[in-house]
Amino acid sequence: MQVTRQRVTRQKWGHVRTKLTTCQTSKVGLLVLYQRTWEVLGEKCPKAKIPGKSRAQANYNSKSSTKTIPVDSFKTNPWGLHNVHGNVWEWTEDCWNNTNAGNPGDGNARTSGDCNRRVVRGGSWRNHLLNLRSANRFGVTSDFRYHDQGFRLARTLDP
Repeated sequence: MQVTRQRVTRQKWGHVRTKLTTCQTSKVGLLVLYQRTWEVLGEKCPKAKIPGKSRAQANYNSKSSTKTIPVDSFKTNPWGLHNVHGNVWEWTEDCWNNTNAGNPGDGNARTSGDCNRRVVRGGSWRNHLLNLRSANRFGVTSDFRYHDQGFRLARTLDP
């Protein structure tokens, strides 16, 4: 099996869900990050000091020409994650809503609203620095796929 360090991109939401189901085992529970979980993990990178964020911390604004970069190109954040900001927009499990008002207070995904659109977070290599803020989010139709959009899988602690 060949291992790649590049991000998986150009995946529609349905493809992400299929890959997630395929990878599930009885011993390891996997999930696509919920929007609130993503935001918390992103705030630790360091707490959205985006105007001062250096190009040494994130892949944005075509820094590496016209493509993503390997996932471990930058130091990890305090949670041990690479490239949380920039590189690719990341699908989240949440249905799109115009505001965060009404999001579950327990950190779970929001499953109401426009579920034909999903929330993406993180910004990409194509975006301006301001799009990389932890609080920044967009709603993308679930059948959309693009070369600067991907996903991050997380492992549950208790399957």
